[in-house]
Amino acid sequence: GTSWNSKKMAAKLIILFSVITASLCMDIKYKSCSTPGTAQVTEVSIEPCTAMHYILRKGGNSQISIKFTTKNAHKTLKAKASGKIGPFWVPFPLENADACKAGNQGVTCPLTGNKEYAYTYSLPISTTFPSISVVVSWQLQDDSGKDVVCIQFPTKLQ
Repeated sequence: GTSWNSKKMAAKLIILFSVITASLCMDIKYKSCSTPGTAQVTEVSIEPCTAMHYILRKGGNSQISIKFTTKNAHKTLKAKASGKIGPFWVPFPLENADACKAGNQGVTCPLTGNKEYAYTYSLPISTTFPSISVVVSWQLQDDSGKDVVCIQFPTKLQ
């Protein structure tokens, strides 16, 4: 009797924990930059992720996804990313900074006002990066260099 119930309970807890962990993985904690962008960010996720740590694995790719709703129309959209190391923001080199031309990033330009977009970027994590915790700043800027999206989120390079 009791051992069977205990096994069933343990199995249910494992499944529940897996579902909770998976849902925590999808949406990450982020904040707007000190000067927020003009769009309303609705969701930010990183894949692959492990439990509640947003680990960027060196030698692999991490996919950054940002859902946002524009307030205004924009002709173009360009990505900029940097990591805070000590007091300094160090730029990450982005191969496909043009969010419109890269094609696989989910955004087509021109962007119209009051529309939701889902931007995705596959970021290669260099093995030369140090293994440290770092706050990442991700910006999507319009043709005049103003932030449409500007968010920051904690990660760990490993």
